[in-house]
Amino acid sequence: MTINEVKNIFNILYQIARTDLLGLAELGFFGVKRLERRKLLFFRSENFEKLLDARIGRE
Repeated sequence: MTINEVKNIFNILYQIARTDLLGLAELGFFGVKRLERRKLLFFRSENFEKLLDARIGRE
């Protein structure tokens, strides 16, 4: 997903979508790939389920 896709889905500002996605990537939930010079693609990391389970207490 891209920043603009998240922005439009949740009807939020671009900066909020960008900050949230980059934060989730830093926590390991998402991987990031640069598609074009300025466009980022976010995708679920291999550890997504494990990280999510740990965060909500389902270990």
